[in-house]
Order: sequence, then C-alpha cells, then structure tokens
Amino acid sequence: MYDLLKTWAELQVGDRKTKKEFDTMMEEYEIHMKNNRYTLPSKIPEIIDTLRFGQKEKEDLQILDLCCGTGLVGLELFNHGINNVDGVDFSDNINIAKERGYNEIYQHNLKELPSIKKYYDVVTMIGSLTYFNEYERDILIKIKTFLNFKYLIVSHRSDMIDDKFMNLFHDKADLFRVVKIFQKLPYLPRSPHYKDITASIFVLEKR
Repeated sequence: MYDLLKTWAELQVGDRKTKKEFDTMMEEYEIHMKNNRYTLPSKIPEIIDTLRFGQKEKEDLQILDLCCGTGLVGLELFNHGINNVDGVDFSDNINIAKERGYNEIYQHNLKELPSIKKYYDVVTMIGSLTYFNEYERDILIKIKTFLNFKYLIVSHRSDMIDDKFMNLFHDKADLFRVVKIFQKLPYLPRSPHYKDITASIFVLEKR
C-alpha cells in the first residue's frame, strides 16, 4: 500500500511515466483506502462548518480540491450540501471526480499548478502533503501564489510534523496564519503499517 500511495504522490509532482503507472492502479487505490478505514475526507465538512464566511451560506461556498484523485473529499462535501467543488489532479482518473459531481477539473501536477483566477472560499489538500516532504515549502508557496482563496485545509501525518514544518507558519515565513489544528485523527487504522500513526488537519488562512 505504501508503494501505491507513494506512486500517487509522485504523480502530483511527477512526469508522464508516473502518471501512466498510477492510472492503472486507481481502482486498487480506492479499495485499499476503504479497507484501511481512511476517513480524513469525512472530517472536512465538519471543519468547514467551524469557519466564518461572512453572510455566505454553505451551499454558496466555492471549494477547490487539490490532488483530488477520484473525488473522495468531494463526495463528503456533496453529502453535506456543499456542491460547488472544483478539482486539480494529474491522473486521467480525474474524470471519475467529474462524474461524481465536480464542476471544473484542472489536470495539472503541483509543480505546474496553473494560475486560477476564480476565487475559492476553501482550498483542500487532504492525504497528499505527507508524501511531499522535500516539496512542502515549494508547494505551499505555489498554492499561495497561484490560487485566490481564503482558507487552506491540509492534512499531514503527525509523525512528520516537526519544527521545520511548523516554521512554515511563523510570521517571518509570510505564508499562512494557523487558524486551527485538529490533532490525533485516525490515519489508516486498519493498516498494519500505519495503525499506530495519527494525522493532523491544519486550517490555514492566507496572509
């Protein structure tokens, strides 16, 4: 399973060869995540409910789901009455997200993240930053630079959250302000490799 997740992560910053490899494994990916009780996407609607958007109702919120894959985060949002969801992913299987209800689909890897002029109330990046350790700062800078939004909701494995990562959110870094951190969330509780590992979800506001 680790190899599968690693391949998917490499795809988001990778090349066409990696893309082809992962496209053939997408069905296996969803089976693995379901069997290992991957529930982080289900936390996103309730986290969004804790945020402030002025007078805007939740059905009017605009969401961009980075590394959306087949749309697991979007499915949770749709069930919660949040229907305006766009997605970014490099896999050809992004069409599955479209079939599940995503509006606009952008097929790009994160190194080539396009400048999207549309305003989003929330940008999500769930289950992917964990595999981008060497790219953390570069990816966050790209997200801030090329996307127009208020909040970024991003998950990370708790055992990978170190001083280097937290320093990205200090005032001097001038990237994001930490609004909330949801800690000790189940990561992959049925996986023999990850059952003792938890995850954290960061709610960040663009500085």
